[in-house]
Amino acid sequence: ALKEISEPLAKLLGQGNEMSRTGVVKALWEHIRENDLQNPKDRREIILDKQMRQVFEVERFTMFAMNKYIGEHIHPYKKADFTKSPTKKKPKKKEKKPRKQVQQNPWRLSPALTKIVGTDILPRPHIAKGLWAYIRANNLQNPEDKRE
Repeated sequence: ALKEISEPLAKLLGQGNEMSRTGVVKALWEHIRENDLQNPKDRREIILDKQMRQVFEVERFTMFAMNKYIGEHIHPYKKADFTKSPTKKKPKKKEKKPRKQVQQNPWRLSPALTKIVGTDILPRPHIAKGLWAYIRANNLQNPEDKRE
């Protein structure tokens, strides 16, 4: 979409008073390359020539900050705020609600299982705990492979 650009930027780019934002960026990069304005030691940094300094009022900026400076010259003209950190804000973590204790229905056990766990009615998790206690107490696991 065509936007009105400031008089100094239009004069620098020489393409009229209305341009798309992408057109402005493209024309600015042409100017930067034609005049070899990238810092040879750090190619991300642009060292502004006299014409660009008159428009942007700084000595240099990075290619990442360039869009903020351009934004000052595209309608609606808003002054760039360089005091804010460019990092994204992390969303606040939701408080974890305590898990509800689900009551398991008890099972009636066989006489053989009752001998092992010590009672005839237990919920399933308690049966598993009782079995593991019996296995460990009687050393029934394979010592080389505890999964057996």
